[in-house]
Amino acid sequence: MTFKERLLKTLAGEKVDRPPVAVPTQNATVDAMNEAGVFWPEALQKAEPMAALALACQKSYGFESIRLPFDINVEAETMGCQTRYGDKSDPPVSAPKNRDELSQLVFPEPAKAGRMAEVIKAVKIVSDTKDPDVPLIVAQGTPFEVLCTVYNFDEMYGDLKADPGRLLDLLEKILELQIKYAKELETAGAEVMMIVDGTSQTLMPKHFVKFSSSFTKKLISALDIPSILHICGNPVRLLKDMVDTGADALSIDWAVPVDTAKAEAGDKCVLVGNLDVSKLYMGSPEEVVEMVSQAREAGIDIIAPGCGIIPGTPVENLRAYVKAVTTG
Repeated sequence: MTFKERLLKTLAGEKVDRPPVAVPTQNATVDAMNEAGVFWPEALQKAEPMAALALACQKSYGFESIRLPFDINVEAETMGCQTRYGDKSDPPVSAPKNRDELSQLVFPEPAKAGRMAEVIKAVKIVSDTKDPDVPLIVAQGTPFEVLCTVYNFDEMYGDLKADPGRLLDLLEKILELQIKYAKELETAGAEVMMIVDGTSQTLMPKHFVKFSSSFTKKLISALDIPSILHICGNPVRLLKDMVDTGADALSIDWAVPVDTAKAEAGDKCVLVGNLDVSKLYMGSPEEVVEMVSQAREAGIDIIAPGCGIIPGTPVENLRAYVKAVTTG
């Protein structure tokens, strides 16, 4: 069974010989950058180094998937938010707009503008270059996550009650953009879509359905490839509505009770996770192996980091994770 076959069968809820070593979260590390001679911020900004680093990470760790891009600010920067870049271990940070600046946001054609265009080019490079038996996972934000990266959070949160119409109108525009972006990514060669949401865990269920999951569901329904939905932290109160988005898999972090997630998922979707990235970063290879064993016993379908891998994570720990999944 090839890496791609194993992943796609797992996402379809079919039985496989073992869990895939597929990592849908951010997985660039300083060790991999040093081995490849390709570094942030260049590999965040431009297609060629982005593609080179994505391929290098998969080769360095032995992962059974490739994933790009490496941060969650692609859409915000392309839509007009100023982005600050650090060094090779610092993810970029975009500055959201205040309420009186929202008119400055732009909604361009993704293939023709900014870092969205660079990611699309990078996906095409990787798709044309990689082993065809290794699946390519590409990430984009949910409409609500994009909203939270382009709009000042405190003002946005105030509008949940005070001016919901403003948010819903903006979310419709973001959804349209994200669907266009998704179709371009699919055309370029994306084989699985990782849909990332770092903020919805702050919402109560009624607001989650109104402002987040209903738009995520529309995005997922527009896809022609399998999807994985990731919400950061411990969104246990949102699990039922996460399942209802129609995602093929839910990516969960270590804090989410696996039994609760499995009960909500049923036979509607599979579970990805739930390795603690802080332990991947600070722990020993032996501790990593123990985490994998616990995830396997808990019934995680795709054993993977529960959040983005910390750039300083030792490559030895990631290789220990791969070996534990493939031989455990």
